[in-house]
Amino acid sequence: MSENRENSILEGPIARRMALFALPLALSSILQQFFNSADVATVGHFAGSTSLAAVGANVANVGVFVNFIVGASIGPNVIIARLIGLDKKNEVNASIHAILGFAIVFGLALMGFGELITP
Repeated sequence: MSENRENSILEGPIARRMALFALPLALSSILQQFFNSADVATVGHFAGSTSLAAVGANVANVGVFVNFIVGASIGPNVIIARLIGLDKKNEVNASIHAILGFAIVFGLALMGFGELITP
């Protein structure tokens, strides 16, 4: 017999649920640090000190951009969490599709902007 279980953050011990919620955020920060380390190691090995300095100077810029995206995703999470709490599954589905559509359009616009300003 198989049980039909949902992973609900609205029920159960709060500490465990918060840890499960925060774990992907922590892992994304760790992956960002690994990316930066690999970037520095690669540039330091194959390019000169000027290139390595450029990578180091842009670490803060990349961090600001990544943290902006993570912060911007909190707003839609609040809306979806509220709809889940109200048990409005159809509206949750519509909201997720709207958010994904906005993210794709915003991502493409940002890519186009980057292409325009890059020499």
